[in-house]
Amino acid sequence: MNRELKFKAWDSYKKEMIDLISFDTICINPDLDFANYEVLQFTGFKDSQGKDIYEGDILSDEVMTDEGLKMSLQQVFLDDNKGCWMLDFSHSQNKSASDMLYSQLLAYDYKIIGNIYENSKLISHDKM
Repeated sequence: MNRELKFKAWDSYKKEMIDLISFDTICINPDLDFANYEVLQFTGFKDSQGKDIYEGDILSDEVMTDEGLKMSLQQVFLDDNKGCWMLDFSHSQNKSASDMLYSQLLAYDYKIIGNIYENSKLISHDKM
């Protein structure tokens, strides 16, 4: 089984996301100062729209609550202890309650609505 390795990075100085490297087309700019970058790895999975899911992406599906139909907000992260990609479904998004991304994608139609860097107001960083 071949696994596609791709990375992108959040440039904290310019406040923008950049494609960093794909092992299909290796191209790293040697002038990059990695102190300003948060490197994010492709999970190998796609959302319900066929878009690549990266570490730090925020996925959403519709959830029925007492207040009616609402959009869930759940971040993708790598659990180093379990060695797999996870989806955080804890209320505070502090990674205290999560499930394997793979099983969640099989069960629900998630789509990417942003990421924790470009869309920090969706999930605040102080909760992580």
